[in-house]
Amino acid sequence: WGDRYNSFHLRDLPVRLACSKVHPLAEKQALKITDLYGETIIFGKRHTAPYADRIWDFLEQNHPQIQIKEVECIDLPLFNRIVSSNDFVMSADCWRDVHPLLATLPVDWEFTMPYGLIYARNPSREMLQFIMAIGNVIP
Repeated sequence: WGDRYNSFHLRDLPVRLACSKVHPLAEKQALKITDLYGETIIFGKRHTAPYADRIWDFLEQNHPQIQIKEVECIDLPLFNRIVSSNDFVMSADCWRDVHPLLATLPVDWEFTMPYGLIYARNPSREMLQFIMAIGNVIP
C-alpha cells in the first residue's frame, strides 16, 4: 500500500497473537508454536506486508499443523469476530487494549513488525515539520 501513503518507521515490535479471552489458551503467559497446532491464525492478504509473509512462509514450511486463514484486511470488525471464534490474529503489544475481550499473547518466535506513523502521500508543510521533529527526537 506504499503507493497510497507515506510512512515513518519508529521501531520494530514483536509480533504477538490475539484471541478471545475465553479461548482455552488465553490464560497462558506465552504461547509455544506447538500450542498452536490445530488452531487457526488469521492473516491479512498475502503479499501485502513482507513481515506477515515471512511468518506465513515459516508456518507453512515448518508447522503445517497450524491452519492459516486469509482475510482482505485486519480491522475492528475482524477483532469483533475473533471474540466469538477460536481463531487467532496477528497483533502487537501496542494493540493490547484495542478490544476489551481479546487477550494478546507473546509467542516463542523472533518475528517483528514495523511500527510507525502513516501520513498522506502529499503531506502539508506542517506534517513534514512534525515528522522531521519526531525524527530528531527518536534515536
